[in-house]
Amino acid sequence: MHVREYKIDPKNNRQIPTKIGVTFTPQRYAELISNLNDIDKRVKRVRAGVEGLLNKLNIGCGYYCVVESGFACVNLRRFLVPPGGDRPFPSKIGIKLNFEEWDNMMKYAVEVKESVKVLKDAILSANELDHSNQQGYLNCGHCNPFSTLSEIGDTFQEDNYQSEGE
Repeated sequence: MHVREYKIDPKNNRQIPTKIGVTFTPQRYAELISNLNDIDKRVKRVRAGVEGLLNKLNIGCGYYCVVESGFACVNLRRFLVPPGGDRPFPSKIGIKLNFEEWDNMMKYAVEVKESVKVLKDAILSANELDHSNQQGYLNCGHCNPFSTLSEIGDTFQEDNYQSEGE
């Protein structure tokens, strides 16, 4: 599944995909879809002008959905640790969706998942058998892409997207 920016090819006036965008595996797309309502709640808070909001939701393998006060967008981006680095930074791999684009994606995302068999059959990483204990979860590269960093808890905390009582 691709979320990609397109441009008009001046030679034939057709839309062509650019390198700006993100590619979701079926499992990563399932992670995003399973959190759409919680992400949209954060978007509504940013739209309402709530200050100091920074939410990073891990959607797998170093890809995060970021919603932040002061930025009228949802950022779907891969984070990487630079060589010799001690914490992850956003990479060029990804796309920012303004709120209108996010609304359009919200409108069709579940329908797309239900209409494509491989997306419909995708299993969330947390539901895999190897996640039946804490060690399995901690060793999962999908759920904990930066688990080798000793200071990850101090330098790169994500909001856990609690549904109510924020």
